[in-house]
Amino acid sequence: MARPPAAADVEVGRASAHALLRWADAEPAGLRLPFRHAAREPEFRAEVDVRAAMVDEVRMRLTGEIAAEPFADWAAQLATAVCLEAIMAWLDAGRPEPTEIADRIDRAVEAAIQAPR
Repeated sequence: MARPPAAADVEVGRASAHALLRWADAEPAGLRLPFRHAAREPEFRAEVDVRAAMVDEVRMRLTGEIAAEPFADWAAQLATAVCLEAIMAWLDAGRPEPTEIADRIDRAVEAAIQAPR
């Protein structure tokens, strides 16, 4: 089973969200296990660190766009959660419209970023 990249290798953006989507499509359990089922298990600490690195990267990208710190933090956490949960929800729904799902997830993540503005 493939594992997510190390936290130091995480670069967040559309390309990384699309890479997560491709990973989920190829290995659904590989994405679900670390991000949904085992997030609190010590042996999966690296995966939790990857999620934290994703949130940190989004927060850094939002610097200057969202002035109030609590809202920038909220937007970063929300955008990361929306991306991961949207991918897992797509898997759970039977992978509908695979050619359009990346754009739909991009729109959902952008809405999460816009919410606190």
